[in-house]
Amino acid sequence: RDTVVTRALRAAEFRMLVVEDDARLRRLFEREVLRWDPPVRLELAKDGFEGLLKAGAQHPHLIVADLQMPGMDGFRMLEAIRSDPSIAAEIVVVTALDPDAIAERGGLAPAITVLRKPVRMAQVRALVEQRRERLLRASA
Repeated sequence: RDTVVTRALRAAEFRMLVVEDDARLRRLFEREVLRWDPPVRLELAKDGFEGLLKAGAQHPHLIVADLQMPGMDGFRMLEAIRSDPSIAAEIVVVTALDPDAIAERGGLAPAITVLRKPVRMAQVRALVEQRRERLLRASA
């Protein structure tokens, strides 16, 4: 059965938001993700505040976020996102913080996937494909 959601997810309608303060890492995500097939519609944000605004406006399927950022950090941004029921994104954290440092800052929800920096793009791509497949199955 070919639904509107199914067709959209097979096209460039899988939406991914990357929230990262390091400009080099944002460029790496952009360079890598925009080459993927099937395509991904990528949004980039440089801090938690911008990430929160883009998450509310774009309703991404997947959010990849750093935790340590100036201004609104990833912890505060993710807390705000998880409290907004209109944002149904899966969340992946990419961080250099170890589990103890994350726990000291209040920890993360169990549903959040944590990847260690330096991030391997193959890991991120696998998570995107898994999320896309779950969405396709749910829409069938």
